[in-house]
Amino acid sequence: MTTSPTIRVPGGVRRGGRVLSIVLPAVMLLSAVAPPVAPPAGPAARVDAAAAGRRPLEVIRAPAGTAIPNRYIVRLRPGGLTADVVIPLDVRPDFVYQQVISGFTANMSPEQIGEVLSHPEVAAVEEDGVVRAFGPGPAPVAGRGAPDLTTSWGLDRIDQRSLPLNGRYDVTHTGAGVTAYIVDSGIDPANKDFTGRLVPGFSAVTDQRGTGDCLGHGTSVAGIVGGTSWGVARKVKLAPVRVLGCDGSGAYSGVIAGLDWIAKNAARPAVVNVSLGGPKSPSVNEAANGLAREGIFVAAAAGNAFSNACDVSPASAPGILTVGASTRVDGQAIFSNTGPCVDVFAPGLAVTTSKAGGGSRVGNGTSFAAPYATGVAALYKQARGDAQSAVLENWLVREATSDELKGIPENTSNKLLYTGGL
Repeated sequence: MTTSPTIRVPGGVRRGGRVLSIVLPAVMLLSAVAPPVAPPAGPAARVDAAAAGRRPLEVIRAPAGTAIPNRYIVRLRPGGLTADVVIPLDVRPDFVYQQVISGFTANMSPEQIGEVLSHPEVAAVEEDGVVRAFGPGPAPVAGRGAPDLTTSWGLDRIDQRSLPLNGRYDVTHTGAGVTAYIVDSGIDPANKDFTGRLVPGFSAVTDQRGTGDCLGHGTSVAGIVGGTSWGVARKVKLAPVRVLGCDGSGAYSGVIAGLDWIAKNAARPAVVNVSLGGPKSPSVNEAANGLAREGIFVAAAAGNAFSNACDVSPASAPGILTVGASTRVDGQAIFSNTGPCVDVFAPGLAVTTSKAGGGSRVGNGTSFAAPYATGVAALYKQARGDAQSAVLENWLVREATSDELKGIPENTSNKLLYTGGL
């Protein structure tokens, strides 16, 4: 497992009942991005921008209370070089992005930001913001989706079209030969559900803990993707991409760094799960879309605020699969985000999975719905080859069971994940 240094270079219809028409090459605080506000910039900076033949840029602000002070994500224009921007200003970037976006993240003063905004190679500047693991929803009521550590109703549900459950999980494939990248809090190698299948990953967190999991969230997500006890794809390789600390929080910049590292280092065929989020971020969405354009499938949790998933990143990115949570009785989980950015639903209330330290636990949340889709994507790639992201997403949406779920809003696709004979 690898630990990052302080400065590092990480290596149909899209929404609402849709089949993707994009063709290749094409957490918990939820609110829309506030209108951009320009920071102080001197007259010289504005003159330089005017000389470059374009309007001065403005900083894209994170919603109140979610911005990381004095820390900015800078996206460059095609052909732009990070060195051209940072060296003259004596800026030391924490991350340099080369694949999913071109740019960097750094702490900068108002004076430095004024210069960056006027630089002809800069396309956008955004405040870095906080992301969080999508925490658990309310506990299930006894007799209505109550915890069961002996079976997995989630696995049982996704391999059949309708209720009642038959007590089996029937698939032909196992995800062998595919690598699943878990963008989360790490994976605990102590759980025997992953023995022999963990591969080296990446950490954007500078706490010297590497890619281990001191939170437990990523371990449980990985257990649904590919654990031997409760996983969808039980022979998939699992790579931890740690972007959340022990308190469950991280940063936009770290998520982008993780996605950029995957784009540079992924063992193909590959799938990616992102069960975290924050307020809508153009930079995070562009990074998620950039990874999808690389041909790497991405599934993201819709969020647990019973709100609009289109206000969340990366859930609102149009090039990825966004997953809401369903219940054992084919209802929408009360906490699940909805809206036109949700592609499919998957089990997410009282689902059984692996836990840090070993053994099993029951989890609630869209965090645990998304990995069911990621697991099915791994089955698909084993069965049918390394399909491009748009092709695979189209297949998942098309194969999903239609109109089985109760209580789904009119602006939300009524689709339940299905293994489709894989």
